[in-house]
Amino acid sequence: MAVKSEKPFKLLAVSYDARHKKTAVFSITDKPGAWIEPYTDTITWCEFSVYGVPDTKESLDKTYEDDFSLATKIGEISGYHIPIALIEDFGEDSYAVCDNTSSDLEAMHSVLQEHRFLEDFIDSIFYIHEIELSPAYQGFGYEKLLLLQLPALVANALNNQPSLLMYYPAPIQYDEPERDLKAEAALRHRMEYNMQLCKREDNIALFPPIYEVSDREINRVLGRRNPGDTAPIAYRNKALYKLYESAGFTEIGQTGWLSKHIASVFTKDGLNH
Repeated sequence: MAVKSEKPFKLLAVSYDARHKKTAVFSITDKPGAWIEPYTDTITWCEFSVYGVPDTKESLDKTYEDDFSLATKIGEISGYHIPIALIEDFGEDSYAVCDNTSSDLEAMHSVLQEHRFLEDFIDSIFYIHEIELSPAYQGFGYEKLLLLQLPALVANALNNQPSLLMYYPAPIQYDEPERDLKAEAALRHRMEYNMQLCKREDNIALFPPIYEVSDREINRVLGRRNPGDTAPIAYRNKALYKLYESAGFTEIGQTGWLSKHIASVFTKDGLNH
């Protein structure tokens, strides 16, 4: 991406907002941590507000005090923080927790499993949903700067530096597969059948599904990624791929997913190339 030469701001400020307050409720007899629900208490949705800051002492002083009245909001960063090691420590399947959270995280975890990324120690992942800047502030190189500083920003906000950054550039065109109504009906039948099996107090006659559905079709109907799925090159947003690759991201196979391993934010220049 072409970078404009005269930047409107030499200073940026990024403010973190966790969106939801978290309340812990437990009794005096509960074992430590027994009240934590891994499916709701571990993965955190994150929103960062990005500001351009005038290079004056007054502006800096106010910004450090979280007063952005002299700054200009120029964009946002959003995404999920996934503490893989913590989820596994709770005895839970990190894939199931990601699948329970969103289809994006399910697809991400599927790619990581398929390409054996999770065989190495991954403490936590930051999944980038989007880095959005107002049109007036695009093209100055701020997007790349934010990508380079993102591990440190997450560490500053959550006291936990991610081991891996993940991003999937949305395709510029997408062919929606045709719905298999027969398979969808069979899946609904199977779910109802299983629910009735759990109840068994009623006298409803049970009829097991007579139409078998393949795992690939089940995944498609449920919005899950199938192993081996690739991202068509013709539909890719080439500018986004170029931007992320310039910040050190590489594609995982031909999946379209981009990743960046993080060794430390404390590199010599602080930008973690």
